[in-house]
Amino acid sequence: MININNTEKLKIINDFKQRLSIICLSKKYKHSHNIISELLISEFGLNFYKKLVKENYITRNLTSRRVDISKKERFQIINDFTEKGISVLKISKKYHHSSKTITNFLINKLGIDKYKEYVKIHKRKTFLDLNKQKRIKISKEERNGIINDFEDLDVDINTLLKKYHHRFATIKIILIKEFGKSKYNELMHFHRGNSRPDSIGNLNPNWKGGLSFEPYCFLFNKDFKERVREFWNRKCAKCGKTEIENGRKLCVHHVDYNKDSCCDNAIPLFIPLCNNCHTKTNSNRNYWRKYFIDLIYKQDKSGKCFYSKEEMEKLKIV
Repeated sequence: MININNTEKLKIINDFKQRLSIICLSKKYKHSHNIISELLISEFGLNFYKKLVKENYITRNLTSRRVDISKKERFQIINDFTEKGISVLKISKKYHHSSKTITNFLINKLGIDKYKEYVKIHKRKTFLDLNKQKRIKISKEERNGIINDFEDLDVDINTLLKKYHHRFATIKIILIKEFGKSKYNELMHFHRGNSRPDSIGNLNPNWKGGLSFEPYCFLFNKDFKERVREFWNRKCAKCGKTEIENGRKLCVHHVDYNKDSCCDNAIPLFIPLCNNCHTKTNSNRNYWRKYFIDLIYKQDKSGKCFYSKEEMEKLKIV
């Protein structure tokens, strides 16, 4: 039970509204912290009580130090901050006061909400001013050279930056003005190591008439792939990398590059490979075909390269 008079209750509530802390109230009215906090929670409610405590804490910290600023300076500081849009740091240098004293003064005069609004406006202005300042004058010869080198996809961006001794941001502004954002993004996509626009589809020298879009044989399924992997002890046939080192299951490679090798009468030749080795097989196909056929017949003279379903059941792998 809270043993406090009605007159004391009203005084405590008014003092708390006037930004007095609970410690000060407990000393003033000679009651414990718990009794005063219970009284205030019963009066305001828990959520509103927490909000008031936070506000009191912020204002006490801001107004704890005296602000030694003359009357003329006060008017000028408010005018510079609100109308001229000068930041707190610049004002502190101008009037030879610390940034904390100026922020405390502005919050006392304007309030926290208005102060925050003005700070947001100042940040936008400073960002725009910095972008204007960062604009470096570049000659027409340099500009044309940057554009031509960027269009030439053989030139890397790092070499382009070293060649002209400019930051990436300045070069980016020139290129977007010249090409537009959509074309700039396309060219950047190819500069970052992706496929070139003049080597896609029919333009690529390794184009095989769209074989990659054709479907695989229905027998070339997950169970069959697992039988191939188990036959080779779940290691890359070329480099010996395990599936843990590869970071995923090994790729099952068609040695004959024939997607219907399981369905037609041809001898099925398959081999498990890691990601790095599998990407190498896209070029010099004749070389890799001979290499892997020899490797399969070294492993087994009959040319066997995968387990049958019965053998898998006996080994209890499935």
